[in-house]
Amino acid sequence: MKSVYILLISLMVFAGCRSKAGLNQQKGPFKGSSYKSNKVFFRASANAESMNLDSARILALSLANEQLVLLVRTEINDIYKKYITGSIGVNNTYGQRFKNVTLQGMNQTLFTGLKQIAERVYETQRKTYQVWVVQELRKREFYRKLIQHILDNSEFNENEKKELKDLIDKTIADLNDKY
Repeated sequence: MKSVYILLISLMVFAGCRSKAGLNQQKGPFKGSSYKSNKVFFRASANAESMNLDSARILALSLANEQLVLLVRTEINDIYKKYITGSIGVNNTYGQRFKNVTLQGMNQTLFTGLKQIAERVYETQRKTYQVWVVQELRKREFYRKLIQHILDNSEFNENEKKELKDLIDKTIADLNDKY
């Protein structure tokens, strides 16, 4: 939770806007739809500053990874809500097991398909390094690994596994990811 607060504070610091008092807007180097999440990719960008280049890079990657985890959790929660309230008739216990198992699976599968798609390094006037990174994870890849995690999990019987696989297969089909 502490890291979320740090992230929010850093976003507020870098998201200032030009005002009549002469404050300058901080702009990151990564703009546009190719750096934002969409139907095909989870994407997250972050930045960090340190006197040590490697430390700045590690912190920026860590912050981007935290953002990706939040994005994936949100999407898992959306699937969970569809699953509980959707057309498949399940009880809350079954739905809660789905949520728990998928979140556990997320921890095991999230970073295996993760790619860094962009990085910019700047040296500041204070002789510190500012590193900006963008990470991406293909949704289809993530969901396929999640299906395998569910199929390998012993918490579900065969009918439940089939229903979960069908649900995630439908989610993958809705992505319209042709590649």
